[in-house]
Order: sequence, then C-alpha cells, then structure tokens
Amino acid sequence: MVRRGDKIAGVGVNGAGKSTFLKTLSGLTDPTDGTVNMGANIFSGYFSQHSMEVLNPQKTVFETVQDALPQQTIGVLRNLCAFKGMMLTSGWINCLAGRNPD
Repeated sequence: MVRRGDKIAGVGVNGAGKSTFLKTLSGLTDPTDGTVNMGANIFSGYFSQHSMEVLNPQKTVFETVQDALPQQTIGVLRNLCAFKGMMLTSGWINCLAGRNPD
C-alpha cells in the first residue's frame, strides 16, 4: 500500500513491464491479475514516453493544457500546470506568461 507522502520508483530492464504497470495504475490497461484500488480523491494520469509525437511543438505547456480544459480560468490552469510539475524547466516563467520558452 502506498500512503500519502510515500515515494516509489519503478526500476527494471527494458521490457520488464514498467510502462504497462503505470498504464494499469492509470486505468489505460486492465490488470492481467488482481485489482487496482485507488483511494479517495486520487486522480491518476499517464504521460507516455511517446507523447511528444502527438503534442504540438509550437504550443506552450500552458496552451496545451488550456486547449484540453477550455472552460477553466487562467488561474486554475496556472495552478494545475505548477501543481503537476510541468513548470520545472528553465522556461517556466515564459510558460506561465503563455509564451514559448526560447
């Protein structure tokens, strides 16, 4: 059981099932055995190692999130981007401002 504040790591050789495990936790893949039980107020997501192939490189992180959540306010979107750790690059100020980082 993973509890609040716990940190875990998925380590293994290629083909060991790390990505499949993460996809199973996020609900993208059914478990081959057993069940996945998420606690209350837990929302999972999965950012594939191949996600860059479907993202528009001309858009900032902020613009991409805004496109996915068009009804949200700018404040909510900024908090979401910061909370999810998407701003942990040298371009985070530009991203918050809605500009492409150079």
